[in-house]
Amino acid sequence: MRVYIAGPYRASTPQGVSINIVNARYAMFDLIRAGHTPFCPHTMTGEGEIYASDITDDQWLELGLNWLESCECVLLLLGWQNSAGTLAEKAKAEAMGLPIYYRLSEIPS
Repeated sequence: MRVYIAGPYRASTPQGVSINIVNARYAMFDLIRAGHTPFCPHTMTGEGEIYASDITDDQWLELGLNWLESCECVLLLLGWQNSAGTLAEKAKAEAMGLPIYYRLSEIPS
């Protein structure tokens, strides 16, 4: 399945952001191992605030929401409830009728 990985990106420290990126990356690796085709915005846009500071939060979110349209389901990572971007991704997935999973083990093989 084409799985969109949604979870928190921002954090109160740069180290927290790095941890969120790593957590998403490991979810991506686990999905690949399980035979899925993940899309992980964290790995594509990571550190964009450093290297492309002219791109706005709204533009980053729109990029992810556009990719979400190509996916068959969403995997929410821990902390998703505290992320405005993830809440927007979840809302769009619900509006599209996509299955939403909270654990890798819930995703059908």
